[in-house]
This record gives sequence, C-alpha cells and structure tokens, in this order.
Amino acid sequence: MAMVKKLIFGVFMLNVLITSAAGAPVILYTDITSGPNTGGEGDNGAYLSIFGKNFGDDISRIKVYIGGGEVARYIYLGSSLGRPDVQQLSIQPGSGANTGQIIVKVDGISSNADHFFTVRGGDIYFISPSGSNSVSADGSWSNPYKTMRYVYELPGFGAGDFIVYKPGIYYSSDESFETTGNGGTSSALVIDKTGTADNPITIYGYPGEIPATYYQQYDDYGWILGNYVNKDSSNHVFANIKHDVNNHNGVCSIWLGQWNDPESFSDNTRIVNIIITNTMRVDDGLSAPSPLSLQRADNLKFYGVQLGPQAAGNTGDGQGHIIYQSHSYTNLDAGWLYIHDFSEARGSYQLAGDAFGQVNLNGTSYTWVSSLSGTNEYYCEASGGGDPGIPEPDDVTLGNSISFAPRGISGSLVAGSWDYGDNDGLGYLTVYVRLSDGADPDTKSNYVYYVHPQTWGSNVGVKIHDSLFKNVEREALLFNLGSFEVSAYNNIFDSVCEEDAGFSPLAIRGALPDDGYYKIYNNTFYTAALSGGIMQMGYLPQRTYPSVVELKGNAIYAKDSQTSYYQINHNSFSVDRIISDNNIWYGSSGALPSFALDELNADPLFTNPVNGDFTLQPSSLAIDSGSSSVSLIVDSDFVGTSRPQNVSYDIGAFEYTDGSSTPGDTTPPRAPGGLLIK
Repeated sequence: MAMVKKLIFGVFMLNVLITSAAGAPVILYTDITSGPNTGGEGDNGAYLSIFGKNFGDDISRIKVYIGGGEVARYIYLGSSLGRPDVQQLSIQPGSGANTGQIIVKVDGISSNADHFFTVRGGDIYFISPSGSNSVSADGSWSNPYKTMRYVYELPGFGAGDFIVYKPGIYYSSDESFETTGNGGTSSALVIDKTGTADNPITIYGYPGEIPATYYQQYDDYGWILGNYVNKDSSNHVFANIKHDVNNHNGVCSIWLGQWNDPESFSDNTRIVNIIITNTMRVDDGLSAPSPLSLQRADNLKFYGVQLGPQAAGNTGDGQGHIIYQSHSYTNLDAGWLYIHDFSEARGSYQLAGDAFGQVNLNGTSYTWVSSLSGTNEYYCEASGGGDPGIPEPDDVTLGNSISFAPRGISGSLVAGSWDYGDNDGLGYLTVYVRLSDGADPDTKSNYVYYVHPQTWGSNVGVKIHDSLFKNVEREALLFNLGSFEVSAYNNIFDSVCEEDAGFSPLAIRGALPDDGYYKIYNNTFYTAALSGGIMQMGYLPQRTYPSVVELKGNAIYAKDSQTSYYQINHNSFSVDRIISDNNIWYGSSGALPSFALDELNADPLFTNPVNGDFTLQPSSLAIDSGSSSVSLIVDSDFVGTSRPQNVSYDIGAFEYTDGSSTPGDTTPPRAPGGLLIK
C-alpha cells in the first residue's frame, strides 16, 4: 500500500511517494559515524541522525541501541532533507551508548545491524544568530558563539571537534569571508583546518523541524575546503544544513579541492542531509556556477543531498553543472540524492576531468594556473618557479583565450577560440587555440599553444545509486573524462531531457579513447528524451568513448514513441562493447536495440508513473526477470528492500513485494568463458 503526501520546502511543493507497507525498520545511512557520548546539550553527547525506512510516525514507539546500550535522548522523527521519502531519526547517544552496532527497534522489531558508531572524544561548540563572538561567550548550549569563522579560529578548535548551528537563520553577511585563492576577487568561508580519519571536524545543523539555514546575502561562495592557499583540508563532515542561495549570481555552496592543483584537496569528506535551493542563477548569458564543486575529493561519502529548485529569472546558457565532480574521486559513494526542477543546467551529476594542465610553447613547458589579479585571466607559469598566483614578466599570458572563448565546434571558429585535435602524437586530448579565424583543429601550423591533459586520480570504485532525478532539462548523469570505473544503480530518471533536444538522461562519454568501464544496473528510466535518446555512448568532439558498458536489469520506458532508446556518438564505439542482459524496453516506435533482441519488449506496468510511483504491479513481466549477476553491487532496491524477494531479481529500481515472498539465491553466476574486458 502506498500514499502520496505533499511536502513543503519554503514555497516549493512536490508530490512524493511515501511507502507505508508494513515491514522491519531499515537503516540506509547515518550522518556521523563517531563522536562523544557526553558533553553538548544536556551532557548527552553529539547529535546522530539515522536515515531509513519503516520508522513509523510515532517516536515514542522507537528504541535505538548503540553498542548494546539504549541512547539517552530522542529528538526528531520526520522527513530527511534529501529524498523526502527517506525518514530521519535524530538522537543523542548519552553515556549508556558504547562503540558498536546501531540498532533501531520499532514496536520491538529490529532493523539491520550493518551500521556502526564509535564513541570517542571531541568538544562541541554551539553557534546561534543571537550568540556573541566575545570572551563573554563560551560556545555552550546556553551561551553560544555567533559565527562559524570565530569558532574555527579558536586556538583549541581542531580534529575531532563539532560546530553545531542552533536552530535559526544564518546570513552569509555575518561571516568574515576571505579571498578564496581560486582566482578573481571572490570571497568565501575558507575552511583551513584538517581533521583525521578517526577524528573528523564536523559542521552540523541542529536536527529538527526547521534545520539551520545558511542564507546567502551576496554573490560569493559558501564553504571552501582545500584551495591554493590552504591545500589539504581533509576529514570533514557537513550535515543537516539548508543553504538558501536566495537567487544570487555566482554562488557555489560547497567547494572541495582545486582542479588544477593536485596538492589542494579534501579527502575523506562526508556530506549528508544537505539541501541547496534557489541556486544557479545567472543573468549575463554565461554558465551558472555549480552549487557543489567537488574537485580532488577521494573517499567522499555523499548521502541524502537535495538540490532544487533552480533560481528564478535565469538568462544563462544552460551549460553549468549542478554537481561537478572532477579529477580525483576514487571510492566516491553518492546515494539517496534528490535533484529536481532545473531548467537551465546540464549534467546534473557530472564526473569529469579537464583537458588543461601543462602548456607547451615552442618546446618549453609551462604550468597553466589562474591569476589573482581580478581579471579572470589564466596564464602559463614559466619554468623555474615564481609565485603561482601572480603573473611575472617571464610568464606567458593566455588571458581569456582558453578559459572563456568559445570552443568553436558549432561554427564559432574565430581567432582565440579553442578546440581539440589529435594529429601531433603527443596525447589524445591536445587542445589548440586558434591564431586566425576558421583554423582547423587538426592543422597544427595554425596554432601556437597545445595543452596536455592533467594527471587524474585512479577514479575507480565510484558508485551513484538510489537517487531521484526529476524535471531536469539536460543530462542527469554525465560520465566524462577521467571516470574510469563507475557503477550506477537503483536510480530513477523521471521526466529528464524533455525540454531540450539533443541531450540524454544518461550520457557515457568515456574516460579516454577506448577507456572506462560502466555498470548500469537496475535503474528506471521514464522520459520522453526526443532527439538525444535515453542513453548516449561516446563523444566525438573530445575523441573519447567507453571501453565497456554493462546494461543489466534496467527498465527503459519511452514516454514518446519518437524517443530513441540510445545513440552512439563516436564512430569507434560499437554495440559489441555493450553487455546487455535482462532489461525491459517499452514505448519507442523504433526497433529494439540490436544488442537486446532477446530481452523483454513490453510495458513494465509501473503502478502510477505519472505521479512518480514506479513500483511494479503484480502482473508485471519485470518481476523475477532481472539478473542476479549484479548481486555483488546491488543487494537492495530504491527503498532498501533486500533483493531478491522471490526466485530472482526484479527489473528496475523497485523489487516487488506482496509480504509473502521469500528471498531467492543471490549467488552471482560464473563469468562466461572467453569474455575479454578491456
């Protein structure tokens, strides 16, 4: 049984499927994994929020145990800030909690026991809009400080400590912003201390009906970790905060690391239960900045984040990315995201690198870095050193010719524009800057600069899962340069790419030419992406295409008969690189893909797809028609129900359950002999 509830965030209203079927409580994720069990409010320790399903609607019927001991205080039960159908249960552990398993019991029925909490030391500092940055305050619950910056600069604040935003509205104008070090004159709340793996620094909003809200007052960044100046700012947790960008231009809410400086990074960061709204406004026809710019952030845990709706009044070019993940993101785990209602943005979640790194001019190598002069200028730092932030007489200034000029792939071939070429034998992604109008990117004599790719991380072990992409104009997932090994599963693509021709909900461009392994398992596509198709593979303009794409257990529903199921956008990518099994295809008037001729071509019988309910009706052919070969990666569905529920996996993001099924065999089959994986 399911019902639709209407939830309100500010003035934005949405319909969300709320699963109300009886079942054991399910823990999906937590915001923190360690903290003190004493100190803080009431001497009950840190705040811990547990996110999951089937917690009920009465907090008095819930018991939480950590390491065998019952927690001291139950604070909040309600919807999370991420996917609204995911519940949030917030507690304080108290002195009775111990290091060990987290167990939630509802009416005596226990949850799964695969999440853990470590009791450790750490100081808890409170801030409040009515607090004081003076010696008269002590950062306690009853006598809080006023701003995060003030606490951060206290000599005693460091690894293992917490900053807790008490309920209220916080304004960016109250913080002491400083120059970002990322070029230009932009300012931000630069976070320049580092936690440790066992003792992260935690920035936390008080859990409850009204979370702490960070309200943008002017056109600057939010929080930056790991930039040119402060380098390593690893081991942080951000949780339970709403960032209202307030329709301002040029705002990036969280920025991790620096794409063109391998020494500037923020590894082992955890971003959980954050909402960023009224964002990505631009008035000058250019690209809007990404609300989340996650550059050089290995081992990132990124759970329960909501982005949307987009700011009103945009006149941008629609090329900005909502989440820009680039360069180093090995072991990225991103799940339970909710990205919705963006009309002027692309690549809702892009995994990428950039082609710019080292520049060769007449046989001499230079490093391409940004200027701090406020001119938005990029230049080549001469060999032999010098200040990497200040142009010097022996440097070569590129000015706007690379960073801001058009690429020239759509007829814009004016001098100063740039494009890709591959005829010099020096690298797959040589970038040329035109010296004259109409210069051909494969005619080297017409160019003066060529730029070699920057070194990326290994970027393997990447997972994007259990997320909802809804009413997004362009790509939902865009796997680009440097994305070497990616698994995308249990995601829902609802009404994506329906307003702008030529884009696909899922675009797999490849990590390099003939590189990148992509596992696309048990997703649900429900869209009328017209000329772009539902999936794209390869990208000829940048000469890249994937090595292998696995499509298993996906439900692909074309809402318009003119929608094509897929497109191939590189002539070196062929369908024999696609391993396709146990999918269901429906709705397109075109032929079933040649790689899927033995798969189901039928209506998957979603319960109520128009209203966002993609569960399966009892007579659906998708039930028990999936592939158990995905079980090493996919062991549950979109709402945490274990797979399989009957004799085999179901197709799509939801596993069908009628309350009487018993789990079947989840042992993956042996790999077929003679299969070559490049």
